Amino acid sequence: MTLENVFIIKIGNGFFSGYDDNKVTFVLDNQPGAMSLAKRYDSLNKAKEDATIFNGKIVRIEKGENHANNRNWRYSEFV
Repeated sequence: MTLENVFIIKIGNGFFSGYDDNKVTFVLDNQPGAMSLAKRYDSLNKAKEDATIFNGKIVRIEKGENHANNRNWRYSEFV
């Protein structure tokens, strides 16, 4: 199985899940499936841009390509 890195942003006690013109949303990290609801970034550079805006930390996640539901992510480290 091939693993690929994706990135998510940790903000305080939650994970960044998105934004639009009027609001920013995030998911509390103690909720079931919180990491799977977080916005995923394939590009570390784009993750860094958003993390800087929201004063968050980037977390690297290894995701198996066969896990379509993304529930089997492995939390690797803060970048």
